[in-house]
Amino acid sequence: MLRKSIYAAIVACFCLLLFVGAKASANRSNDPSPIDRLAEMIKAGKMETDDISYAEMFYLAGGATSEEAHEKAVEYYKEYDALYAKAIEAGFDVDDEEVKSYVESLKEMSKTAANSEDVKKIISAYPSEDDYWKHMLEVYKKQLPVQKYVAWLDETGRKP
Repeated sequence: MLRKSIYAAIVACFCLLLFVGAKASANRSNDPSPIDRLAEMIKAGKMETDDISYAEMFYLAGGATSEEAHEKAVEYYKEYDALYAKAIEAGFDVDDEEVKSYVESLKEMSKTAANSEDVKKIISAYPSEDDYWKHMLEVYKKQLPVQKYVAWLDETGRKP
């Protein structure tokens, strides 16, 4: 159960912050996709930089009510922050160069990813592409230690 939560948190964060990803099928063919809704929210100035608000925006774009979005975002970040603390405690920290290199590789992957059009929509919602990638540098300062920690747990068969 906890392992599923860990993987869900990692996958959700990755999707949330870069490859928001696979489009949920809309109830009607003319309904905007979650990606389109998220991009519109960012363009409209509803982009929040704190983690909870950003996660709420993601859940709202996916069709959750405000209350559901808040509850899901808070729960998600409780788990995520706990994982981050454990990762740092276990020695899985990163330096600026490692983060920069990782984000550069994401830039390259985003150009050829199966959902590259979705990625472009999210990037275009930021004031500039540079602003988007600067945001990703901040995001992955915290995300990379978690990714390393979870990979280590998986490789060694350990539990958090």
